[in-house]
Amino acid sequence: MKKLLYKIIITGLIFLSIAILLGFLSFIHPLFDSLTHFRIHFLIILVCLLIVLFFFISGKMRYAIVFILLSIALYMLYILPSPVIASIICKKERIEMMQFNLRFDNNHIDKLKTYLSKESSIDVATFQEVTYAHKAKLEELKDKYPYQAYCEFATVGGEMIISKYPFTNNGGCIKGQGLVWREIDTGNKKFSLVSLHLHWPYPYGQYNQITTLSKELEQIKGPIILGGDFNAAPWSHAVGRIANASHSRVISGVRWSIKVNTPIAPIWLPIDHVLTSDFKVVNIIVGDDLGSDHLPILSTFCID
Repeated sequence: MKKLLYKIIITGLIFLSIAILLGFLSFIHPLFDSLTHFRIHFLIILVCLLIVLFFFISGKMRYAIVFILLSIALYMLYILPSPVIASIICKKERIEMMQFNLRFDNNHIDKLKTYLSKESSIDVATFQEVTYAHKAKLEELKDKYPYQAYCEFATVGGEMIISKYPFTNNGGCIKGQGLVWREIDTGNKKFSLVSLHLHWPYPYGQYNQITTLSKELEQIKGPIILGGDFNAAPWSHAVGRIANASHSRVISGVRWSIKVNTPIAPIWLPIDHVLTSDFKVVNIIVGDDLGSDHLPILSTFCID
């Protein structure tokens, strides 16, 4: 029995190590990028197996396991968000933003409507999976958010932007490709706000979709704030391609924004992100449940 368990542990370690290493080669093929979305989950399982293996072996191999565990711990500290956010004082103005995938079959959209109208100080928002029913509800908020833009995407709904601040004449909508954007004028600063929804990763159409959208993103006038459901982890090649095309950067840290039910157990994934080009980030957090399977991402920027 002990020998069988040892073989199972070694086999598991080999397969997990291969999956993790291939994820770091995500620029070679989109299949490897699909693996990288589960990097933290693979690492957690790997750590558990290494701890069990530690008690199966003796001698110098134990030092090797300790070294690997410390290396994983350092990597986790590097990618996970800091619990303390430095205090940043904005010289001129700050803007509060919500990024949120509403979920196409969300029948609790009034929770979002109440939050936006009464409980929050959100200035601008980027939404995905906005159905026509959702759109009608959001249009009821035009007293607070008079500037709104919608773009059709797929059967799950389209992308939408709402803003307290007026739009300029610059903007765009790529129908069927998951992108809408508008230039916003706060009075002190103009910037482009983008709402993005990517397909699922390989073997689905995410890679080709990004190739198509990159041409449009390269033309968007900066500075830029981009919010979206990327269906990809923040360290993935997919997110990197969007950041490069939009001349922006993903805000560091891991924000678990969706719970996916699996046959074994539910898992959380960090697939909703906010990117920016020039603005300082005052704060970014995961918000409370507003009726979707996704959680909202709430961020604050200095618009100096």
